[in-house]
Amino acid sequence: MLALVAALGSAARADDGAEASPGGTVVRDRPGFLDIAMRTSFGTIAVADDQHRIDYSIGLAAVVTVLPGWRLAGEGELLWLQQSADIPMDVHAFGGRGQLAIRHKLLTKTVRSLDLYLDAELGGGAAIYEDSALGRRVQPDGFVGIRAGYDLLDRSLHWPVLEAELEFRMLVLPQGLGWIFGVGFGWGR
Repeated sequence: MLALVAALGSAARADDGAEASPGGTVVRDRPGFLDIAMRTSFGTIAVADDQHRIDYSIGLAAVVTVLPGWRLAGEGELLWLQQSADIPMDVHAFGGRGQLAIRHKLLTKTVRSLDLYLDAELGGGAAIYEDSALGRRVQPDGFVGIRAGYDLLDRSLHWPVLEAELEFRMLVLPQGLGWIFGVGFGWGR
């Protein structure tokens, strides 16, 4: 998924010449802009009827602007699940999750060297993990989320040098609902 999104970013890039944007618009809004990001998150997911696990993950994402205000993201995560933070780790799981998302910019405001933003996202994917109590699980999911963050800009080019963000996602799983809160950062080109 990450390679697909990165390839779309390379193919969509109109020109690799002057990156300064006319009228002070942030370059990240240009089709073909590619952002590579890392995220760590915490939440809870349903794994079986009336059973939930605490979800810890670390992930990598490739995000490409497909139209001004619209971005496509491919994500890969390593998962660590446990039954409860208060119980010894006798019930736990380890695995991976892949997801695709479409993001839309809701609000943006540039203040000095910061481009503040609020994005909504919609997507889906699947996780595969080995649970010590339930065995091997393949779990599809859908999600809706909100991301708030900022791009630290190079003032002369309006070029994001660093992106930092907070995210919140509600997950819809065959076994019930879940949620994830994450902190991430990335670099764009």
